[in-house]
Parts: sequence; C-alpha cells; structure tokens
Amino acid sequence: TFGAMSVGERGYFNKPFEPFFFDVDYIDFPTHDNQEKILEDAENLLKTRDISALIVEPLVQGSAGMRMYSSVFLDKLCALAKKHEALIIFDEVMTGWYRTGRLFAMDHCEEKPDIICLSKGLTGGVLPLGLTVTTNKIFDAFLGETKEKALLHGHSFTGNALSCAAALASIKELKKDKFQINIKNIRKQHLEFIKEIGKLKNVKNARSFGTICAFELENKDSNYFSDISEKAHSYFLDKGMFVRTLGNTLFFNPPYSFTDDELKHCYEQFIGFASDDGLL
Repeated sequence: TFGAMSVGERGYFNKPFEPFFFDVDYIDFPTHDNQEKILEDAENLLKTRDISALIVEPLVQGSAGMRMYSSVFLDKLCALAKKHEALIIFDEVMTGWYRTGRLFAMDHCEEKPDIICLSKGLTGGVLPLGLTVTTNKIFDAFLGETKEKALLHGHSFTGNALSCAAALASIKELKKDKFQINIKNIRKQHLEFIKEIGKLKNVKNARSFGTICAFELENKDSNYFSDISEKAHSYFLDKGMFVRTLGNTLFFNPPYSFTDDELKHCYEQFIGFASDDGLL
C-alpha cells in the first residue's frame, strides 16, 4: 500500500503516511506547450540510470482530474524509458476494458509497457480483483528450480474462485456485439454532448476520450475540496444520479449497458447544473 501511495500525488489524502514513503521523481503533466520540455526533463532523469521504472496512467489521468493527453507524447516518453533500460508500468485500472474505446489504453500506442495493472472493469465492480500482467521476460525472472527466485507474496483471498469467475463472465460479456456497438455509440454521443455543453459560459475544457467525458466549471475554488462538490452531489441525487466530482471537474463514465434515453437524461442534468449560475 505504501508503495502505491509513494508514486501517487502527495497531498490531502496521504500526508499522514509520508514518513513511510520512498522517494520518487515526477514529471509535469503534458500540455501542448510543455511536451518538449517534459521529454527533455524525463531524459535527464532516465540517463542517470538511477530510475528503475516509469509509471504512468496512460492517456487519461483519473483522480487528478480526468486529464487527457496524446498517444504520440506517450510513445516518445516510453521510447526514452526503453532507451535507458527503465521498466514501463501502465496503470490501466481505470482506462482498461474499453474505457478509451479500445480494450486497453496501450492499444492506442506503438510502444508497449512491461507491466500493466488491471482491476475495476475486470469484474464489473461486483467483486474485488486486481491483476498485474507482465512480459514473459519479467515473468521468467521469477521462475527457477528453487523457490528463492519466486515472488513469495500471497494473502488470505489469493485465487478467490468467485472473483475469478466474475472476471471471466465480465470479459465474456464485454466481447459481445451488443456491448461493442454500445461502446461505439457512447463514444459518438459523448462527442456531441461536449460540443453542446462546451458552449455554456460556465464551462471550460469540455473533452472526451472513448466512453469518458469531462468538463470543468468556472469557480474561484478549483481544488479537490471545491464547494462545487457538495452542491453537485445534492443536485444530481435529486435527479436520480450519483456523481463524483474532482474539485471543479465533473466527469461521466457510463456503464456500457446504458440506453440512449439514459444517456440523454444524464446529459440534460449535467447541462442543467452547469447552466445554473446560482449553484456556481
């Protein structure tokens, strides 16, 4: 747990545990204006050969605000990591299982990671299960005639048969034509929605990627604890929706089973909230 927290953003949620974290180096989030500078900074870190791994949320940063960036940039960054023999780890917990329109976010990239982390859509949220998937080169490093080389890690619920059955059922469902068609439909409808909501004076940076869409509301307080959060929760619950906010960022990741009417209802509520000057 402390390992995972060490590589995430430091701040409100993990401050009490910081004495237990190991040190990591960070690079800034890529924008149109700073990409070349970030690649230069990344190479300066990587060429020291003190960096063991590059860890990223590929193409969409989740809790940081549903921030989206290009596969072209990620390919360049990963190429630098490979050049300097650092492992590449993709956190696909949120982006996996068609959230970006393809099975995994890495399927938008030419450069592939050495390790991917998977969960969430793996079981459809019905039961907890996570996977760490590696290349054969890494997997084989833990094989041998004695147990000393093995990854001697386990817990009370390792190999939980019920969770594994849920994962297999979820993957089977995701491959069905009805879901593949609906994933494409959600992508298409999102593009129309962000065009419409992007016209509102209170809205900025409306964006979508696959079945993920997000937008930001103009507000004096844009941190995670923005007062927009409580107002949004109350507003949307009254409309029959449970919505999580990320500061002044609202996002929408609908289930792939959503109908057109359900999508329309949700879009209308988002537009209604973003249009209400009294709430903002």
